[in-house]
Amino acid sequence: MVADELTVLPGVEELLALGEVRRAAETGPWEVVVVDCGPTAETLRLLGLPEAISGYLERLFPAHRRAVRGLLTGLAGGGRDARPAWDRTVDALDTLAEQLTALRGMLADHTTTSIRLVLTPERVVAAETRRTLTALALHGLHVDGLVANRVLPAPPPSLRGPAARCCASGTPSSRR
Repeated sequence: MVADELTVLPGVEELLALGEVRRAAETGPWEVVVVDCGPTAETLRLLGLPEAISGYLERLFPAHRRAVRGLLTGLAGGGRDARPAWDRTVDALDTLAEQLTALRGMLADHTTTSIRLVLTPERVVAAETRRTLTALALHGLHVDGLVANRVLPAPPPSLRGPAARCCASGTPSSRR
């Protein structure tokens, strides 16, 4: 298998990006890796990709068949040229399956992975957030916090000037 063959599959680019996040988290010099995800539906598909692709891979080409098929190719007279090509394909599929399992494990590990949802305090957004919490729970992913965006505290009475007006109005003065 070559990269060109893999990249035509839907979701592979996102899967490769998740794999890079995992690699960075495991090998990088930092203590925290933050991934700012896009809209909810897109993010749910992204977080579900490792499990979905692992399932498809196992249904289409189960691990026990990958192991046995290589032996059968040699016995069926596929020749010495067919065997190394088969071995490379089996190795690539096995490596992909291992990486997907590790990625899924990283996402589901509550001790190393933290999922926080950011929302604006609006009725539609709150309803979408409830659906997201349910969907993530169904994927076995734990949300450990919610962050309400665009919420400003009331300014203290002693605060005067543009900052006080911004806090009182709830919008930055540059957006007026």
